[in-house]
Amino acid sequence: MSKVVLLPYQTVWQREFKRLCVHLNKILGDDVLVIRHVGSTSVIGLDSKPILDVDIVLNDIRDLDVITRKLERSGYKFRGDLGIPGRYAFGYGSCSLMRHHLYAVDPQAESYLDHIALRDALRSDRGFAEAYANVKYEAARLHPLDIDAYIEAKGTVIRQIMESPVAIESRRLNRFNHSLQKTDDTFLLTLIEDDRIHALRFRVNPYQEIDYDGDHSIKQHMLDFAREIELGY
Repeated sequence: MSKVVLLPYQTVWQREFKRLCVHLNKILGDDVLVIRHVGSTSVIGLDSKPILDVDIVLNDIRDLDVITRKLERSGYKFRGDLGIPGRYAFGYGSCSLMRHHLYAVDPQAESYLDHIALRDALRSDRGFAEAYANVKYEAARLHPLDIDAYIEAKGTVIRQIMESPVAIESRRLNRFNHSLQKTDDTFLLTLIEDDRIHALRFRVNPYQEIDYDGDHSIKQHMLDFAREIELGY
């Protein structure tokens, strides 16, 4: 059993995620909505285990079979949901990319919404990030060889963070139906909120907002989502 090892935050983690994201995008093409960096390595300044956590967000859960076939042809192995509904894990053998935990996720799955909400809250509040780091170091000290106990020991502070306004709003926004249409040189990201459609048109390489049609209260979420899409290109 491997030891739980935490490292000080490293800027290379962001570059390694970008490299992995480009690699996955070449495999998956237009069959996914977005590839999102989650977990502690996605939070600038937060100490972490040196393992990327990556969510491949499906357009629809019915696309899972197509995604699985593409990943398996590229050397990944489907491992099922591992007891977490809506989140499907993929393992791999030797790889030149940074070590990573890879999941294909149902965009409506509670586990996915929790992943994003925790990330967004930690990114938004340095106090949350510091409290989380302290708990992780204590959990690693108490349970260096028991990953399940290490994870359980973080539960209380995670639940507190998930009750924050930022986490609650993140879950609300990410629960809405998102869709992406691509032409030769532009992307159209839409979000359906009840009977209101919000739409952002943009380009990548470099990122350029073309136009936005929607409520101002939703725009920042749309911009942030578009920049995550851009990472794969």
